[in-house]
Amino acid sequence: MRTVKEEFEITTQNKELENVKRKIKALCARTVENGCTEAEALTAADKISELLSTFNLSMSEIELREQKCETVTFTTSKTKEGIYYSWSGIAKLCGVRSWRSVGRKSYTWNFFGLEQDVALAKYLCELVDQSLKTSVAAFRETEVWTSYNGHRRTLTANFYRGFGQRINSRLKDLAVENAKKEREANAYHAANSIKVTASDEAIVAAANATTGTALISIAKAKIVDEEFNKLGMRLRNSYSSNTARYNSSANTAGSSAASKVNLSRPISGQSKTMAYLS
Repeated sequence: MRTVKEEFEITTQNKELENVKRKIKALCARTVENGCTEAEALTAADKISELLSTFNLSMSEIELREQKCETVTFTTSKTKEGIYYSWSGIAKLCGVRSWRSVGRKSYTWNFFGLEQDVALAKYLCELVDQSLKTSVAAFRETEVWTSYNGHRRTLTANFYRGFGQRINSRLKDLAVENAKKEREANAYHAANSIKVTASDEAIVAAANATTGTALISIAKAKIVDEEFNKLGMRLRNSYSSNTARYNSSANTAGSSAASKVNLSRPISGQSKTMAYLS
């Protein structure tokens, strides 16, 4: 729990940041097209650059701060199913903070971040959950299932694990690929802004130093962390073992089914989410 002094400092910092944001947005409107002289427009641009540098911000961050952070939840039975194994991948791809709440008979998966990002996390939870149900039904028609002599809960548990772990791996691969594309886009922007020939790393560094641009994911992570810290929550890592007997056939079947899940569908009416999926 924060002290009164800490709360006061946070409130003061937030107010100062809001004032800076308003100043920057007002300065952005001082353009020749809006009736300013060229000298006035250049002075405004210099002031924007100074404010961004002083407060360690980027234009992407200024725009992102217009959005509010929120928490969405997804509840499953207290069984180690698809979400149990893939929620960390969902959080990584969406750029949100996540944690698990344990109830008497259920798990609640919590995702905190910008509205668009938590909506995508909720969509992916629904997608994984429904895809798993469909895949398990199909698995129960296979020879691996029908010819098994032991307790079939072993097969189900291994199918869940193979499915969830494969989904998790695919989501994290998508996150890495998206970050790569973001760096490439930032490098392209920088190269066309500062007109130099250099390595991608040098171009990105120059862009950050001279044009105030930065990777959107970095700006977003900064905002989400700041807003999450305001909640005053203290999360801890938890570990649990899988006690089900291992069955390679069921595990492989689950992994194979997960490889076929289409992760490219955006949320209806939110085309911006296409940027997160491929």
